[in-house]
Amino acid sequence: MSEVIKVHFDPKVVSLIMDYSRQRNEAGGLLLGHRYIKEGLVEYEIIKVTTPSIMDIRARALFQRRDKSHLEQAVQFHRDTNGYGDYLGEWHTHPGGASIKPSIKDLLAFRSSQKLTKTPLIYVIANSYKLNTYTSGGNNVVSYY
Repeated sequence: MSEVIKVHFDPKVVSLIMDYSRQRNEAGGLLLGHRYIKEGLVEYEIIKVTTPSIMDIRARALFQRRDKSHLEQAVQFHRDTNGYGDYLGEWHTHPGGASIKPSIKDLLAFRSSQKLTKTPLIYVIANSYKLNTYTSGGNNVVSYY
């Protein structure tokens, strides 16, 4: 039996990501929140995201997270939640009406970051109209927002 994955988003997180998706260049950052694992079910509650910073690279079809502030914010979030809050994955945009299906480059990045942990990570891609959530294998998962 495969795992069922459900993702719950704070409405402010969805609004922020959608705002970035309407910009000319790609944007992205880390997904922060809580993970609940029960037999056959993994649920994520995304309550915060990091956003592009000055050292990040943003172009029409490219986002590279380079600024150390993303890691610093994740560490601070973990501290602020007494170890309960965690890094859940990453998000980025495909500006305008571009496809929100993961590209080959996206899938390779998903799998690369997943190799760093045994804990399942999720990935969000948004365009100006919609937001989708994926596993490291590129499978779409159930999202609530």
